[in-house]
Amino acid sequence: MLKLLHELRQHVAIGFVGGSDLAKQQEQLATKEVNVVDIFDYAFAENGLTAYKLGKELSSQGCSCCLKSFDVAVFHSMDRGRKV
Repeated sequence: MLKLLHELRQHVAIGFVGGSDLAKQQEQLATKEVNVVDIFDYAFAENGLTAYKLGKELSSQGCSCCLKSFDVAVFHSMDRGRKV
């Protein structure tokens, strides 16, 4: 599979998006000798919260930066099963 990805990458940019953190994606997609961010042109861990381009980490941030403080409180309450 890694050989196929390498050949494909010679013709087009390739990437992946996954819900796991980068360590888990390393286990799933690469080997101990090969770093997962070096296999792909673009890598998005944690559903895109952490991004890599050509092996270099891009800036990342959580969703709370885009929400008002009330919205964050509601979100955390919902996450804990409480009603607001």
